[in-house]
Amino acid sequence: MQGSRFAFGPFVLDPRAGTLLRNDVPVAVGYRGLSLLAALVGRPGEILGKAELMDAAWPGT
Repeated sequence: MQGSRFAFGPFVLDPRAGTLLRNDVPVAVGYRGLSLLAALVGRPGEILGKAELMDAAWPGT
């Protein structure tokens, strides 16, 4: 996963720590969900294809 923290609305995503916070309260999200979210917020305004999303959540498949 990427190493930067991303803030959007009331959320803060920290891919390195594997955490998603909403108003400073942890949100339960699995590894694949965090990986997909990190891929999406890491490239704002871009359209990610199926292959890119699959590689983010299921690398090497």
